[in-house]
Amino acid sequence: TKYHYEIALEDVNEPTFSSNWNAHPSTATSTTYLGTEWGSWNLISSASSTAFGDGSKNTDFINLVGVFPGPLGNTVGGITYFNPYHPGRDIAGRQCRQHTQTGPDGTDYNDWFLPSLDELKEAKVVSDDLGLDLFEDSIAIGGSSLVFWTSSEYNEYKAKALHMTPAAYVPSQPSYHVNDHWKAHAFSVRPVRRFLCKDE
Repeated sequence: TKYHYEIALEDVNEPTFSSNWNAHPSTATSTTYLGTEWGSWNLISSASSTAFGDGSKNTDFINLVGVFPGPLGNTVGGITYFNPYHPGRDIAGRQCRQHTQTGPDGTDYNDWFLPSLDELKEAKVVSDDLGLDLFEDSIAIGGSSLVFWTSSEYNEYKAKALHMTPAAYVPSQPSYHVNDHWKAHAFSVRPVRRFLCKDE
């Protein structure tokens, strides 16, 4: 079976809000950013796969967590989790599932998901190889860098994000690098969709 992947033309970020991208969310400063948080703060959602082909499954795991925004959250077994951390916000997985984009054939497609780490890395490489610059017009971390959420969870507090710039300390690395970031921080979100290729 052969599948094609399609990358949304634009991010699905929420309006600007205050956060601090490199500190614990409880110490966030009043800096304005454009982006969406990952969700499931203090909770493991089972969206741990980084593998190619698992982004849609990861997204469904993320979205299974109910809406329990901070500051109250939801307490189970003495552990309180927040989804989302910031009240009045949404999360990356839901933003992708709610996305609709009209294709060249006039069809409205709504089967988008938050890509896994390997899926987003491949999208970045293909974009660069084709000279498309699909990730160059996004704003994240106050506009100082291009950072995109993946659907790959690291632990109850962090998830994997792809920086669309090389790591200065690893010059031989491709045109991106990976970091584990606090789930409550606002980064860019780029939906993708997967569809079955027609027989040639």
